[in-house]
Amino acid sequence: MVNYALQFARVQSEDQADRWPQAIKADFTKRLDRNVEPSFEFSFTLGAYLTYLLYLDEVWLVDDIDRIFPKQDEYHWHVAFSGYLLYSRPLSESIYSLLKKHGHYQKALNSDFCNRQIDASVLPETDVVYLDSQQIDLTVDRVVKEKLVSDICLGWMEEFEILEDESSLIYQLVNSENPNLLSVLIHFFWKKRDNLPEQLKTKVIPTWRALYESLSQKDDVEKYGEVLSRLSGWVALVDKIDAEVLKWLKMSTQHIRGLTDSAFFVEELLPHATKTPAEVGDIYLGMLTHNVYPYHDQE
Repeated sequence: MVNYALQFARVQSEDQADRWPQAIKADFTKRLDRNVEPSFEFSFTLGAYLTYLLYLDEVWLVDDIDRIFPKQDEYHWHVAFSGYLLYSRPLSESIYSLLKKHGHYQKALNSDFCNRQIDASVLPETDVVYLDSQQIDLTVDRVVKEKLVSDICLGWMEEFEILEDESSLIYQLVNSENPNLLSVLIHFFWKKRDNLPEQLKTKVIPTWRALYESLSQKDDVEKYGEVLSRLSGWVALVDKIDAEVLKWLKMSTQHIRGLTDSAFFVEELLPHATKTPAEVGDIYLGMLTHNVYPYHDQE
């Protein structure tokens, strides 16, 4: 019905705020009551087509945003928000701000989607992310967290967010107690290392600094060993290892354990050897002191 409504809207005046057929609008409004429409498919569709619903009727969307994502109904909220994060692209400032204002992004940051799996056939293709040292099955939890982190980082790039503001989503993300969520954040930056957009490059140092400050204050820092290990890979995102970056790397490299992380780190550290040899040597000595033995594949 959304596709039909979009076709209908094309012949309406561009100045008309309410562009969809009244019969469809009335039907959707009635079905927002999950006692009337309890299906998984309707909730998922609402989230997936949120950008189109904004185009069809912004007033309706704003008025009913908390019925589209009903916080009091955990199942339907998770399904609808999964649909939104997975398919409602590109990021819209108006929708982002609306969902943030109503606390839906904050709820997602603190939500576990693991027990609400959707068949893999409905999920978009995505890069593999490693969580807690093992590849997790293709679940909504992993994929939704990737999209959630992407939205927040893109929001920060577009200046929708301020890292220093404790109420901001980027602040809450960086200071999350969830190691898996932090791992996804670190991977979001690291996977762009070969073609880092300038807007994102300017965020590397502030994000790394905030992560260091947060992680270094943890009483149970070993719980975040995987996070710190992968954070060492951010050496590929900086042009120079200065005193501050050196401090961060010496903390992270203490936690490198697997051969994969070690091999990646050595490979990405290598370009810095000619630029800052003393700092690279200091990092190597620190690793050896903590019984971390750098590995590099010679092939």
